[in-house]
Amino acid sequence: MDNFFQYLGYLLTPITGAVSWFAARRKREKDLLDGMNDTLNDMQQTIDMLVEKNKQQLDEIIQLRSENAALRAELAEIKTELEKIKK
Repeated sequence: MDNFFQYLGYLLTPITGAVSWFAARRKREKDLLDGMNDTLNDMQQTIDMLVEKNKQQLDEIIQLRSENAALRAELAEIKTELEKIKK
């Protein structure tokens, strides 16, 4: 009977080690995936912020172009009036 428990002890040691190794490997893979998901979420937030910033700058460019067009029209009008005054 003592030999049975001795062999059982010898047998359980590697089995316990293998189960622990598989459990630790699974946890490492889960942690790796969680880390990747966090990284992807951070990248998506950065992309969203950059898209919003780009949209704001595009709106500002459109506003400045229309203002520039109005100023050019006003300048052309002033040039015309100046030519009339010179004549």
